[in-house]
Amino acid sequence: MKQATIFYDNACGLCNGFVGWIRARDEREIFEFTPLQNTQSTCPVELDSDPQKWSVILLDNDEVWEGSDAVLRIFELLGGIYRLVIVLRIAPRRFRDFVYRFIARHRL
Repeated sequence: MKQATIFYDNACGLCNGFVGWIRARDEREIFEFTPLQNTQSTCPVELDSDPQKWSVILLDNDEVWEGSDAVLRIFELLGGIYRLVIVLRIAPRRFRDFVYRFIARHRL
């Protein structure tokens, strides 16, 4: 049963690689994947007109997660050993989001 939807930038090789990596490890099949470029997308947040600013957005049981919080929540939902990544939540969100935005700006 699908629990969460991941909205991602389909034009980004890094994002597509991340989605492929998740699909390969989503043994419980809890994720759905929706490209942000999909005009029918039901993305729960308003997107900036600059696709380089788009991020991974997670909709999990009507709760919206963005940026580094979304990535950490994805690892948490994957479960198993991947849950260990959530230890990164001890880092201040400001720092995590700085790193996330740096990667997002340079991914294309």
